[in-house]
Amino acid sequence: METGHLICDASTKVLGTIEIDDPSHGEPDRIACDLVKDILFASANIPLLRIENSVINDTFASLPEKQRATFAKNLREARARWSERKSRL
Repeated sequence: METGHLICDASTKVLGTIEIDDPSHGEPDRIACDLVKDILFASANIPLLRIENSVINDTFASLPEKQRATFAKNLREARARWSERKSRL
């Protein structure tokens, strides 16, 4: 089992997590898995925010082209930095 994105402070203490759910999260096995995650995070007192990816897609599509291009560039750069860090571990 994995989670989407952990939000941590500078000391790496987990403050919360974000799950981006695609349409498959409506299927019975995914519903069960999501329920387990919800219970695990709640029992650890860690907030879990679920966002449907369609909301992200709609929001991104509504941005002006210049903002979408800037966001895409920043995302590519962040992914490259993350890959570089992972390779050093």
